[in-house]
Formats: sequence, structure tokens, C-alpha cells
Amino acid sequence: MKKYLLDTNIISYLDDPLINLSAESAQIFGNVKSMYKENIGIGRKELDRHNIDFILAASAITKKAVMVSNDSIFEKIKGIYPDFQFENWTQL
Repeated sequence: MKKYLLDTNIISYLDDPLINLSAESAQIFGNVKSMYKENIGIGRKELDRHNIDFILAASAITKKAVMVSNDSIFEKIKGIYPDFQFENWTQL
């Protein structure tokens, strides 16, 4: 059975938060952010604006869950980080 990690709009409604930044998640967060910067080529300020997106992606990777969102950044992350599973249900 697939696990799904929904976008930030739903997280505040959950009793058991899905975002638990473990040491493994923190390392993946750093890797994803670094790879994104190298591959996409954006500035520091713009990169920092996406920290929550990188945290969500790292959490999904750690939990081996599928990230569900309509945010285009996750499509880019999927392109540069092979362990990241992402689905955009608006395009199904």
C-alpha cells in the first residue's frame, strides 16, 4: 500500500504530524537543497524561500511516501532526486 504525504495545506489538520525532521531527514533535506541549487541555479534568497518544500520532500523520502501536490517545485525535485516520489493529481 502506498503512503501519501499531502501538501502543506492539509498538514495543519492532522493530529499526528507527518513532518518529523529526524537526523536522516535533516541530511536528506541538505542533500536535496544542495542538489536543487546546483541543478536549478537559483540565488540564496530564492533558495531559502523553498525550505519548507525541501523539508516536505525530505520527509516524504524518509518515510518512503508519495508527495501529492500541485506545486511545480516538486516536479523539479523529482527530476534531480531519484528517491523522491511525487504525484500531481490535478494532471491525472
